[in-house]
Amino acid sequence: MTALLSTRLDNGLEVLIRRRPEAPLASCWIWYAVGSRHERPGLTGMAHFIEHLLFKGTERLAVGEISRRLSRAGAQHNAYTWLDFTTYFATLPAGEVGVFFDVEADRMLNATFDPAEVERERTVILSERDGYDNHPETRLDEGLTAVLYQNHPYRQPVIGWKPDIAAVSRDALYAHYVASYGPNRARLVLVGDLDPATTLAQVERFFGSLPPRAQPPQPTPEEPEPITERRLALRWPAPAPLWQALYPTVPATHPDFLPLLVADAILTGAKALGFRSGARLGTASRLYRRLVVGGLAARVASFPAPTQGPGPWTLSVTAHPDGDLAAIEAAVDDELARLAAMPPPEDELALATRAIRAQVAYATQTVANLAELIGMLAQLGYEPLPEAVAAAVADVSAEDVSRVVARYLPPQRRAVGWLVPVPEPPRTESLVAPNGSTARQARPAAAPNVVVAPQRAAPARRQLANGTLLLHVRRPLAVLRLTATISAGADQDGERVGLAALAARTLLRGTSRADFAELSQEREELALSLTARAGSDDALVQLSCLTDDARTGLRLLAEALRAATFPTAQVDLMRAEQRTELAHLLDDTQRRAWLAVSTLLYGEGHPYARPSQGRDDVLARLVSEDLAAFHGTHYGPDRLLVAVVSAHETDALADWLAEELADWRPAGPRQPAPGGPRRPAGLERAEVALSGKEQADVVLATPAPAPASADGPGLELADFILGRLAFMGRLGERVRERDGLAYYASSSLAHGRHGHHWVAYAGVAPANLERAVDGIRAVLRDFAGGGPRADEVDDAKRQRYGAMARTLDDPERLLEWLIFAERQGLDRDPAADFAARVAPLTADVVGEAAAAWLDADRLALGIARPA
Repeated sequence: MTALLSTRLDNGLEVLIRRRPEAPLASCWIWYAVGSRHERPGLTGMAHFIEHLLFKGTERLAVGEISRRLSRAGAQHNAYTWLDFTTYFATLPAGEVGVFFDVEADRMLNATFDPAEVERERTVILSERDGYDNHPETRLDEGLTAVLYQNHPYRQPVIGWKPDIAAVSRDALYAHYVASYGPNRARLVLVGDLDPATTLAQVERFFGSLPPRAQPPQPTPEEPEPITERRLALRWPAPAPLWQALYPTVPATHPDFLPLLVADAILTGAKALGFRSGARLGTASRLYRRLVVGGLAARVASFPAPTQGPGPWTLSVTAHPDGDLAAIEAAVDDELARLAAMPPPEDELALATRAIRAQVAYATQTVANLAELIGMLAQLGYEPLPEAVAAAVADVSAEDVSRVVARYLPPQRRAVGWLVPVPEPPRTESLVAPNGSTARQARPAAAPNVVVAPQRAAPARRQLANGTLLLHVRRPLAVLRLTATISAGADQDGERVGLAALAARTLLRGTSRADFAELSQEREELALSLTARAGSDDALVQLSCLTDDARTGLRLLAEALRAATFPTAQVDLMRAEQRTELAHLLDDTQRRAWLAVSTLLYGEGHPYARPSQGRDDVLARLVSEDLAAFHGTHYGPDRLLVAVVSAHETDALADWLAEELADWRPAGPRQPAPGGPRRPAGLERAEVALSGKEQADVVLATPAPAPASADGPGLELADFILGRLAFMGRLGERVRERDGLAYYASSSLAHGRHGHHWVAYAGVAPANLERAVDGIRAVLRDFAGGGPRADEVDDAKRQRYGAMARTLDDPERLLEWLIFAERQGLDRDPAADFAARVAPLTADVVGEAAAAWLDADRLALGIARPA
């Protein structure tokens, strides 16, 4: 276990530093003991509002300068507010941590809360609030939370009630800031390639002279013990019914919290201790077997909230569109009663505790995730050592599990809600929506114009005799991460749209050796995650396992790829699940706007212009024989690419794969390739209206060059400057920051086997829709006409460099890069690719690429708005 330096400065600032030198990165987090629980009725949402305003400048740093400084240092930065705390963070090259210290020491005490900026940000937050209200499940969740807690401030939404957001004054916000921020109310957590002693001296220089602030008493009302069940029915436009229950439990440091965590793992699958879980587990869990395998529901999920107070255990069950919520509730109650009455068998308990420990290992593979978990544990009052806390679950007994389920999860203690779909919302809104993290949605970047040599061995590439391609990066990890792609995506559907997705979804549900129950048990006993899905271009299978179980993991992967049997009962279950997922997708304004714009670019029926989940009427007719025939034609070793990040020797992995895939016959012929995107002749518009929504989504798009083409690198950096530089680039600066029209406004490039395109997108109030479109087009005209400034290009390179370093640190991002680079003909080493394609770019090259491809008068425009 790596040592943790823990100390406290004279002014009260707590400092935690953990060295992790595998990548030249550091993740820096500062935590404040202020969240929604520290607010009173009528002033809800203040902690979250202040989080936004702390990006709006100080006496020394002008509006926008905070994000610019962090971006120039190559940082991915953000913040979020929760029930008990607010945290600000940046992951950046280790040599740049002083930039983070400078910014945070300044805004800790010196934020200005300029009245004009307060009003602009108020509009942004109201737009964010509308985005939450677009989702009926968050309306139900927020209503249930308000019903569950009678006295405790956990009943208040983190984002705040809409009337409070609209009415809170600048002076009230500033007073709450002064009362809540200061070194004696903060904790600094640093993880990465840092020398603890040297870094602590830096911290002392930046923070040591800051004066502590008086800490006013913050009494928290005690929540009375529930004496009866509370019920809520929300009748609202929704794609499918939803059953949800919230049970008040205990603070995370209470002796009963870890037994509840184990009970949660037995019921729905293991999670890590915080917000990140590194792998999908739970197909052998009790409620998954009873509800999903039993055909009652499409999905079951739970979350034991780690809180300082009596946080909720949340259980959510997504029904099929014709689902029976009463039957779901009866099944849930039966399973909870069984676990309360009878302790779990020792083998089931051992499986759950092992899985929790594995999830902590999976979830702490990056410096950012590790720093976040250390900070969260410290905020909650734990010893800030994830490994030690994870190991403590081994002390939980079977009797502990049954006792806490009986004590905290009986029906009379809960608030239970039914979401009942109706065609139109009621005239007066009875519920508004969200609960949980309200993190600002900045998108990760990629890394400086100072080119450094890679510090690790270059990725290995092996072509096996059967045609399978292996890409491998060796890292000293405790886990293996693998992504396998098979060229069997929705572009191979033919007229039976959704076939590829259903085949991938059912791939892991039975083989010639074992049925689904047996396979699930095998995987769960090893805390091994194996998932499959299909997109437009490929089917993907992802494997996560502990290093010692890699051989078994590869065997199970190969068995699924080669010997899937598509049992009829499992096909029926997965078909129902896919139809439910499709219904939810078609009810999402953002997804519908993207589909509308893709149809304009690629044409009706193109795999990029339709959901990979297919069409409901087609799905209803697909049967087991269809899936088996598709698998026999389109799955084979010659269509398989396997990307791995692990501690193993590449040759050993290649030998294991070759052995497991021996005698697998090649795939059949591919479907004819569809065409690429069409450049619009003018501003071509498509709209769709959805019932029960508050916010509109807008997407503008145009074709783009391939990454390896002459204009590819230039347009990539242009897109970065437009949509991600600093925070959300020029687009965010205009539409979000200056005009206050949207919670998010950004851009991105999409590259696929059948075409490439650039998109700009924003979530806006319907009344602001045309102004947002005009603003985006104005930014494009200015950029295509005048090009970027030299300082923008320099800053973008630095931020891209930081993102490149994060890719080296994060196994999942590294796997994505390996596959993308192989497909697009780029260098598989992210550092080498940066040096070759990004570092040499000039403002002229970037401007020429933008002028050639980004024409504000020739765009496809997709809009999804409230009906």
